[in-house]
Amino acid sequence: MNHYDSVLLKERLSNQKVSSFDGRDVFILNTCSVTAEAGKEARRQAEKIKAKHPDSVIVVTGCGAQVETKLYEDNPFVDLVVANSHKKDIPNILQDSQSLYKKTFKSNIFKSKNLYSDLISSEENRTRSFLKIQDGCNSFCTFCIIPFARGKSQSVPISSLVKSVQKLSEENVKEIVLTGVHIGDYKDGNQSLEDLIECLLNQTNMPRLRLTSLEPIELTDRLLDLYQNERMCPHFHLSLQSASDSVLKSMKRKYNRKEVEKSFVKIARRFPKAFIGMDVIAGFPSESEKDFEETYEVLKDHLWTKMHVFPYSPREGTYAYRSPSLSRAEILRRAGLLRHLSDARFDEHLKAQVGTQKQVLLYKTNHQKGLSRDYWKVEIPSSSVQKGEHLLKIQDFNEKTKCLMAAWN
Repeated sequence: MNHYDSVLLKERLSNQKVSSFDGRDVFILNTCSVTAEAGKEARRQAEKIKAKHPDSVIVVTGCGAQVETKLYEDNPFVDLVVANSHKKDIPNILQDSQSLYKKTFKSNIFKSKNLYSDLISSEENRTRSFLKIQDGCNSFCTFCIIPFARGKSQSVPISSLVKSVQKLSEENVKEIVLTGVHIGDYKDGNQSLEDLIECLLNQTNMPRLRLTSLEPIELTDRLLDLYQNERMCPHFHLSLQSASDSVLKSMKRKYNRKEVEKSFVKIARRFPKAFIGMDVIAGFPSESEKDFEETYEVLKDHLWTKMHVFPYSPREGTYAYRSPSLSRAEILRRAGLLRHLSDARFDEHLKAQVGTQKQVLLYKTNHQKGLSRDYWKVEIPSSSVQKGEHLLKIQDFNEKTKCLMAAWN
């Protein structure tokens, strides 16, 4: 999401020929606020930039600027704070001399009806591109700050997305990753995510389409039917968070353990070789030892490939912040057990790829590396390769980088 927003902002600044503010160089930090650490890192970056370029103007925008406004307003290294509610105005703000007298540009994100989206060009030296189809979220999960940073769920019309994909295809992009805060919430009138994908498959010639995170209950039969099309990459990422009924209820998730298990079974039956990733939070405030063991056992019993484990950290502004947290040591212990399970599973699946053939899209920036349709990183030990997608034979894997090694067929 932030990557797409940054590319769009760069294009808008370029189109309006904005390269400085009051004759000074400008640095723009497009911040994240998913964790408190993300905000701390952004403020460290601001200090580093100011130390190296003391006469520059540092603009902080993005989610951090929206939900942690005061921290950036009080920061001596930050010159302008432009929240998500005003991100589209950054080129005009930098061209307006009156901006010298105002540090913060922010309004109620829930009243914003201006979705930050537009047709974008492909980035130089890239064969893949992110495309934002939706922004905001209506779920208000108890651990999550994002609705307060991005506002209500809004979707880009299908007609605009078809034009974007056609444009990127003409610019030789070979893969589109459909992204958003909650893409399962996608709506264009009465049309859903499945309708969007169907239109992209029927009305564009983009070779590869990939989806970002989905909740287990969003893996509908119709969506899985669309994955029968070879242009849909056999790669699923589940926003799981837990497999305990009690914890899921405390998180205010809209599914239960039974539906979590059903999602694994549905994928395994229809796409047994698909790459399945997921996000899991370890040590949520209401997670008892029994709840944790329930999640662990469910995950141990089903087919998947890799788990992104997030040790729970209290996030001010969320409902869960009011609840007493588990000890940090216990949170990290549980996270460690889940990561150990993930590492073992990933290594097992990695080794199983040796001897297979894969369609690999080579990156323009480095023609010796690429990504398979089923989301495996592949490296080719040769300097005489061409960009684009190629059928490669997997020969081995690099234990250190967990990267598959391939050769030309």
